[in-house]
Amino acid sequence: GKKTNSKTHTNGGSKQAVVGKITNTKGDALDDGLFKTVIVEGFFTPEMNIREKVGSQVIVVGAGLEGSISGSFGKAGKCKVSFPDGISKDSIGAKVELRS
Repeated sequence: GKKTNSKTHTNGGSKQAVVGKITNTKGDALDDGLFKTVIVEGFFTPEMNIREKVGSQVIVVGAGLEGSISGSFGKAGKCKVSFPDGISKDSIGAKVELRS
């Protein structure tokens, strides 16, 4: 899609889910091969203060896995999301939703 700089307004008052995507795992795998932390892009713009969103719930669409934002990653609006129960490397590329 084309990138426009105009702010999009959602109609209908219900909060749109913010959708991002898992781009990578971070750190070493646990003994069971799962990872505690992944990198997500698409939730935030570089201008946003991700620190204010730390602790926000993140859902892996279709997998029912729940994690939470643990901090920013780099300067391009990516963030770290921690999954206490672990998440597999197969989740890279998966859609995730930010619940505020």
